[in-house]
Amino acid sequence: MERLSGQDATFLYTETRRTPFEIGTCLILDTRGHETGEASRVRLRDQLATRLHLAPRMRQRVLRVPLDLHHPVWVDDDHFDLDYHVRRGLLPSPGTPDQLRGFVNEVLSRPLDHGRPLWELYLIDGLEEGRSALLIKTHHAAFDGLAGFQVLTALVDLEPTPDPGLHRPQPWSAERAPSTMSLLLGAGVDLAREPLAVPRGVGRLVRDLLATTTTTRTPAEVLGASMAPPSPFNDRLSNRRSVHFFEVSLSEVLAVKQAAGVKLNDVALAMVGGGLRRYLDRHDHPTTPSLVTYLPVTLRSGGEGAGNHTTVVSAHIGTDVADPLERLASLAAQTRSAKERAGGSEPPLILDISAVTGPAVGAFLERLAVAVRTTEILRLAGNLVVSNVASVPFPLFALGASVESVYPIGPISDGVALNFTLLSYEGSLCFSMLTDPTVVTDHERLLEDCLESWAELRSAVLG
Repeated sequence: MERLSGQDATFLYTETRRTPFEIGTCLILDTRGHETGEASRVRLRDQLATRLHLAPRMRQRVLRVPLDLHHPVWVDDDHFDLDYHVRRGLLPSPGTPDQLRGFVNEVLSRPLDHGRPLWELYLIDGLEEGRSALLIKTHHAAFDGLAGFQVLTALVDLEPTPDPGLHRPQPWSAERAPSTMSLLLGAGVDLAREPLAVPRGVGRLVRDLLATTTTTRTPAEVLGASMAPPSPFNDRLSNRRSVHFFEVSLSEVLAVKQAAGVKLNDVALAMVGGGLRRYLDRHDHPTTPSLVTYLPVTLRSGGEGAGNHTTVVSAHIGTDVADPLERLASLAAQTRSAKERAGGSEPPLILDISAVTGPAVGAFLERLAVAVRTTEILRLAGNLVVSNVASVPFPLFALGASVESVYPIGPISDGVALNFTLLSYEGSLCFSMLTDPTVVTDHERLLEDCLESWAELRSAVLG
């Protein structure tokens, strides 16, 4: 039994049936000449069975403490059924990208079953040109973007035919789940072991707030909050999701990065900022002041395991700047300064209010904030999220097939109906753009805006 951190628990306390905090990854496989169908799903299931020890969270479920007196705990699923989690999908002919998107949208629109381990895996056959896809969906309480690579490690290989002895299955039997009384006693013991946890949290918060008078760090940065301007993306969500996958040339992005003397993430942000400026202008929505994006920043130094180890910084994404070079320079300056000031090893208050209130009060306040639509009305989490997950500079294989593209998928929530998540893989910068189609009704046009913005930026920098 392992207790969730306050940050991990926040993703459970603040979600609803409409807004589950779930993330995913979609891999496109070149399965020409490879076995497909149910036999392939069984092979995937059997392979995964030998590797589950690489990601122990995949056999654990969440158990809430009565009255939320303390954060939930991870317990072994004593009815673990791998066939339930490893599923097969089949696209109708001709298996177009839009049909794949439709399948993924259906999966993203259904919340995970919290009575089971919080993940699902789909092997999707029938893509055009003899391709297949792997879609893994997990809960943000279990994994952040980098921890999600534990799951990928169990799915992918570094060569088409890995050594069969590389992953030897390890014996596993589920530990008995604790009773209600055990949960309550455990919560009391854990709280008694850390009687100064809340005073320390309050002290850190007061210290950090006082320090803003002598540093460039603002109170909003300490709290992790952002009073962003109104935008079309700050609305209440339905349970529907719409994802778009797209890629831009990594070599061209790196050329722009080098020529402008900025970071790769700055180039991606400038592209999105230019796309949003086009979108707002077409909808006769003010482009000034600039929209604000949240940028998750990892606090991992290695060995932290599953769960979330992130903080957030914010940046004005440049919807108020017409010149793409000025926008890029502004974003580079902002992100460099923000990440230098982020510091610390603790998440901000917006990601873990229980650090200063205690678990029970924190859980209540977080649920209350969702019920009264605080984030949505005050736009405390910015207007959108842009997250750069990682770089994978080597080829991957799954079931012996080459992985052509890797698309990470981040979450959206009430008040933040737009998420761009990106990952560098081989020669491409792979993006997902997730929206709620009832909020962003012309999401296809928004995607075109972003690609046009990229072309403009690339031309401005490289000529």
